[in-house]
Amino acid sequence: MAFIADLTSALGYTFPSVESHDHANGLIREYWHEMERRRANGEPLGGSITELSPAGQRYARRHGLTFTNREEAA
Repeated sequence: MAFIADLTSALGYTFPSVESHDHANGLIREYWHEMERRRANGEPLGGSITELSPAGQRYARRHGLTFTNREEAA
């Protein structure tokens, strides 16, 4: 669930109601595709890196993801 929360936060989506593990996996695949599309196009993600879980922050820094709130992304 933390991974879905990170993806929804970064993409500016509303956290969805998750009905099952299969549903969660489908959401992750869908959101991950959009995250990678934005990363490939150099589009900033929404909000701030500080809104992500520690694991999400590590991933974002390692992959050079940018966020709309740049002052907190350092």
